[in-house]
Amino acid sequence: DRNFSYAPMQDQWKLDPNAAYVHYTPNETIGGVEIFWTPAAGSVFTGWGGACAGTGDCVVTVAADTNVTATFVPATLEYMLTVTHVGSGKVTSSPKGINCGKQCSRAYTVGSSVTLTAIPAKKHQFLGWSGACSGTALTCTLPLLNNTDVAATFN
Repeated sequence: DRNFSYAPMQDQWKLDPNAAYVHYTPNETIGGVEIFWTPAAGSVFTGWGGACAGTGDCVVTVAADTNVTATFVPATLEYMLTVTHVGSGKVTSSPKGINCGKQCSRAYTVGSSVTLTAIPAKKHQFLGWSGACSGTALTCTLPLLNNTDVAATFN
């Protein structure tokens, strides 16, 4: 019926009265099993492990035994952001905390979004980011989900 594109309302189910149980899994999709995460109050989701990676959606096609882990940490946990740079310039942050010459560090609450800004000295250029940031844009925004290192290079 309808090419399996919907789940009928429970009162419309045609169940065998002799069945021992009903197994209904609303998270199964045509593409695989969709896994949802909801942190408990006071916790922050920091990422997937096993068959999923990163912090985005997790959909797994199960063809054999498969493990997926979701990692949660207390929302009060802090991680260090360490910034180093080579050349003439400085790096600042929003929220405030990073405003350094060659190297500085600051602790931020887990899950904080930090925007770093590279500021080249007069007559110098910003060449790019490395570490947790990449590219040559003057700003880099990253979530603090673990201790994080970033480097900025100026000429």
